[in-house]
Amino acid sequence: MIMEVSCDVKEIKEKDEGRSYEWPKPDRCPHCSGVRIWGHGFVWAFFECFLKGLYLKRYRCPCCRCVMRMKPRGYFQGFSVPVETIRASVASRVNGEAWLKDLGRGRQRHWIRALMRQVTAHLGLGWRNRLLEGFDDLIGKGIVPVSRSFKT
Repeated sequence: MIMEVSCDVKEIKEKDEGRSYEWPKPDRCPHCSGVRIWGHGFVWAFFECFLKGLYLKRYRCPCCRCVMRMKPRGYFQGFSVPVETIRASVASRVNGEAWLKDLGRGRQRHWIRALMRQVTAHLGLGWRNRLLEGFDDLIGKGIVPVSRSFKT
């Protein structure tokens, strides 16, 4: 189970790449409401702004064996680029502007194509001309708008 935490990835990087960072410990297990939550090590994760990965804290509930992984808020699951950057890239292309210079064109094309597929699948063909609105609407529905997967 992935739990979003309000934190800054640069601050995590400064604290021994995440190992010394003061990760918030959940009060209860989100799966079974158990109160005995144990530390369960770290997971190596990569973010666009760093050459090396960072360690993200994991916790485990001994009652139901649920493993909780902490993740910085503002990133889609499985993506190393912040949501704001992805949205800015989509907005740039929708408005007829150039690709963002800091990111590869191939990656940005991937996001546009995936967004068009998600919008069509979840919202219908009428939304294809309103991709930014569709982006925001899909996020509101809990769907990653630039994912190639159709899981909700």
